[in-house]
Order: sequence, then structure tokens, then C-alpha cells
Amino acid sequence: MEKQITIIGAGPVGSLAAIHACSSGHTIQLLERREVIGSPDHCAGLLSRSGLAKVGFPSLPENVVQNKKIRGAKFYSPSGFCFEVHRSSVQA
Repeated sequence: MEKQITIIGAGPVGSLAAIHACSSGHTIQLLERREVIGSPDHCAGLLSRSGLAKVGFPSLPENVVQNKKIRGAKFYSPSGFCFEVHRSSVQA
């Protein structure tokens, strides 16, 4: 039975939900308050190909993928405290 589905927010999760619902034959209305999806940046952008594949996200064109090898991160608190994490293997 076809359903009419409204998804609010066209970020990674909303877009993925829309893709899955649409591919299942449902009518989708995807709402985004911003004129340009993904702007301004709210995500660190550390989405691995393997992680995207696990949730069924379609392959991305090479021109939108940055192949950076992330092995660590720095976290800053509002007071300016910095905490660093380092790994020997690639994390994202």
C-alpha cells in the first residue's frame, strides 16, 4: 500500500530516509528550511564509505568524496580545554 510520507530535514538521515521510502514506492515530501542542503555545515563530515554502505546509502560520485585518512581528532570545550585522541589505524 502506497503511503504519502513527509520527512522534515534533508540532512544525511532525512535524505537516506527519503531514498529508502521512495524506492519502496511511497510518495515523498522532503522539507528543508535552508535554501541549500548541507549549508551551513553542522557535521564534521567524517562519514566512511563502509559506514554509508552499512546503512544502505547509495554510492557517491568520486567528485564529492574526499579520501582523507583520519586517525585522530581534537575536541575543544567552551572553556578552551583541548582533548586529543590518536589511533594507529584509519577511523574515517
